[in-house]
Amino acid sequence: MTVCYSVNMAFNYGSEQTLVMCRALRLHGTGRAVSSTLVPRLITYLILMISLLAQHPLAIHSQINENILADGTFPYFRSPRPTGSEPVWVYRRDNLTQPLQLALSTAGAALARRGPPILYRIEGGGDELWLRASGVQTRSATDAYELLEALVLELAKAEGVYARIVLYAPKANPQSTNAAITYCAGSARALIAASTEDSATMEALRRAGVTEVEADVSDSTAWDVVKTLGDSAFAWRLAAFQPPEKAPDLAEYAVAAGAPVLEFNSGETAGGAGAALSVARLAVQAAKMGEAGICAALGWSGDEPMYVSQMSVAGCAVHASDWAHSLVALSNMPADGRIPPEPEPEPKSDAIKGKHTVAFLTSDGDNVQWLENAFATNEDWWAAPERGSVPIGWTVSPALSALVPIAAEYLRKTATVNDSFVAAPSGVGYNYLEMMPPAARRAHAAATRKLWGPHRVVNVIGLPGLQEPELDVLQDYAKESMCSGFVWYTFGEGYAGWVGPTWLEDGTPVVGAKVSLWGNGSKPPTVGVDGLVHYFVNDTHLPVDPEDPRSYSVVPVGVWSHTVADIVRATKRLEESGKVRVVHVSEILERLRELGRTRQARRMPKSN
Repeated sequence: MTVCYSVNMAFNYGSEQTLVMCRALRLHGTGRAVSSTLVPRLITYLILMISLLAQHPLAIHSQINENILADGTFPYFRSPRPTGSEPVWVYRRDNLTQPLQLALSTAGAALARRGPPILYRIEGGGDELWLRASGVQTRSATDAYELLEALVLELAKAEGVYARIVLYAPKANPQSTNAAITYCAGSARALIAASTEDSATMEALRRAGVTEVEADVSDSTAWDVVKTLGDSAFAWRLAAFQPPEKAPDLAEYAVAAGAPVLEFNSGETAGGAGAALSVARLAVQAAKMGEAGICAALGWSGDEPMYVSQMSVAGCAVHASDWAHSLVALSNMPADGRIPPEPEPEPKSDAIKGKHTVAFLTSDGDNVQWLENAFATNEDWWAAPERGSVPIGWTVSPALSALVPIAAEYLRKTATVNDSFVAAPSGVGYNYLEMMPPAARRAHAAATRKLWGPHRVVNVIGLPGLQEPELDVLQDYAKESMCSGFVWYTFGEGYAGWVGPTWLEDGTPVVGAKVSLWGNGSKPPTVGVDGLVHYFVNDTHLPVDPEDPRSYSVVPVGVWSHTVADIVRATKRLEESGKVRVVHVSEILERLRELGRTRQARRMPKSN
């Protein structure tokens, strides 16, 4: 039995017609049903999106400064001059009102559009680490109000005129916060968001000479602003989805990149309609780009399956980044964002006979905000004193090389021979590859290769409810990404709902997980350290023949419940048993590739 939900969307603008065919769901066979709530909600969303588009025809011809889309493959903001060309103003968010933070962020974005980024916010150790690693010169103000006045003066020097303000009222109308950011993003003028409810910030702007009002969006939503400014005010290769209370964390980047900011809501509210229409515009732009480049969504939503599903249908790469900050400065820091190549597998020897082979792979590397913030400095993870003593695979988003290249450079410089890197789900962005339009999926794969190079292991999370990989989808992705193999996870069950392995037509191996180090349970699929050791050491059914593909296991490690110390402890206990050897993920994939060749050769008919 085949269940197929698809939507054909044809959009007319001018004399050009673009047909966007989005495969919403494609499920074959029994036992592979998507969750009962996801299907009707996704269909409802698609119907809403199409009906709203009928009321608002598209006209996408970007008037944004060309430097925003400097690289045709990627939608990321590039400033005219790199960070560090001038000293950077450093400030801390401690005790600052949100309106003051937004005023600083929008002023900093206006400056970054016209010169080098000169604003940098420090919240934790990661922020200080990247400053030290970059070597950029810094400066500081007595307080944040003085800093705001200094930024206004910098803008006056750059523009020859004072900036204007966009008024909003966050307490009376929380949605006006995103409306103000979106107005600043869609205008070519130097604009600063100013809350009518924050007299101190308004007074600081007045002292700096900023009094002229460009617009008052106090009663508006972000989508009202999009309708007012018009589609052509935005590039529509990038959008941010952020609730108003988190606005300061992406405001500067969104304004600099000309990206609208909307709260993601799949319901039929005003906010939901705006979000749906924004996703639709991203879909149209992704269809226009075809295989030439990607579109991307910053921010996040509390409904992960719905959010990722809608972005995947739109062909838009998802970057979990709702807590990311200072991305304007970080993404434009001169740095070598290359990630180290995969380690060579150990030579075959008798040492592997009679042992089950295991590799640990950490989760959540698609979280750009985590990689930017605590990942590198927290002793649970990269800064752990035990790191380097045993092989550990780290999932890392290839987009880190573009969004925070200084972090990627730091990982490369501080990696040990026991650290290896796997492209986080699902390559350049977190998407359900099964739901992406084919051209967008191939662009996604090509972007992953461009950032990280070929011959990489790629981690993929399947569509919720999918119990085994769709091999034609992975084959399509493998051809463009030239990856060395896939680690394919189910959405639930600690990623360990499908074991594998299997092979694609070209011999690319695909492996799943038997068990994961996730929580502290004692029975698979999610176990703690003791349960993991018991599973691999005491289960007599696990194969140990190196010629048997089932003798190789990748173990997902949930980073919110387990640390490097746990991985080291588990590794030592496994190896001390004499029944298990722990290696890099790439070695398991290479062994499986070799076994796949052997199996294929055995099936080949003998020639006369």
